[in-house]
Amino acid sequence: MSVHKFTDGRKGWYFSVRISGKQYKKERYKNKKMASKIEAQQAEQDFIRSMSNPEADTVTIYELFEEFISTNKGTFKETTLHNYDKFRRNKLTLIPDKRILDLTHIDILAWRNRLINKKNSLEYNKRLLNIAKQLLEYGSIVYNIPSNLQKPLLINLKDYSVKVISQKEKWLKKEEFERLVGNLCKEDTIHFYYYTVLTLLYNTGLRIGELAALTESDIKDNYIQVNKGYERVEGRDIIASPKNNNSIRNVYISESLQALLKEYIERIKPKGTLFHLETEYLNQQRLREVLHKLAKGVGLNETHEIKLHNLRHSHASNLRLYGWNEYEIAQRLGNTPTISSQVYIHADTNVLIEKSMKI
Repeated sequence: MSVHKFTDGRKGWYFSVRISGKQYKKERYKNKKMASKIEAQQAEQDFIRSMSNPEADTVTIYELFEEFISTNKGTFKETTLHNYDKFRRNKLTLIPDKRILDLTHIDILAWRNRLINKKNSLEYNKRLLNIAKQLLEYGSIVYNIPSNLQKPLLINLKDYSVKVISQKEKWLKKEEFERLVGNLCKEDTIHFYYYTVLTLLYNTGLRIGELAALTESDIKDNYIQVNKGYERVEGRDIIASPKNNNSIRNVYISESLQALLKEYIERIKPKGTLFHLETEYLNQQRLREVLHKLAKGVGLNETHEIKLHNLRHSHASNLRLYGWNEYEIAQRLGNTPTISSQVYIHADTNVLIEKSMKI
């Protein structure tokens, strides 16, 4: 740093810096006096950045976002671009359209506080802050804006969600799942369809989008090949690349599941995706309605959190009971061991009670 305090009786500070062999001395910056050492240091950094990258002297935060999207467009999935477009329309406007070199920690902190909402889930708030963080990271690489501007975005988030159903089990044991689907008559084609779909979700841990994207060619002798996923974006059906590289995997299945899939293909004779019914792709909303109706019919809705995704939680928790470790479970689910252990695996409440009695 080359900031100095005036020694000629004047109050304030100035900076003197050499750039590309030329010496610059600034007693005022942007027509303002620098009253403190910190102001002089910040002004010096700003001046150096603007001289090393003149474009940054005029680029605004909104222009930076458009450039960030344009630069990365070839690498983003269509669904990712859709999410970024929603962010641009609904969330980027929550920060003043200032020059990026004029952004301060106060600006970013205020933006962060406007981005997060008590009505949103913790996961959704984290996604919003992650997009903002990626934008600032891009700015720090291309325009040399201070990397520490990201710090206000990294303050720990509170989970504001009301844990109304937190006391309910998030996973179903084998006998509970059999109760759930026990009223589905396999002789009825529609009942057989839903029995097959729910049984596969419970016994493979597939994501619902992965299941919806399956075709007959993905069903092998003793495994299901997972390499894509179904998503719906603004009324359009999209078969996209998987969630991440770990998601590309082979999910091996038992002989009973092999037989069920063989019977399903013979009876339903699917064309296109494997589990389309009346529409081109699996109707997830209708499946949710069927699941809740089945759970209510046997009273499981009173004790369990009934969601399609919790069938994936059930599979992971059952695998743990069967002796699988977190690495094996992660490979089967298509994620990381950390996510498997922290998100998907749940303890058996009855076992915890039994062990507690022995303490």
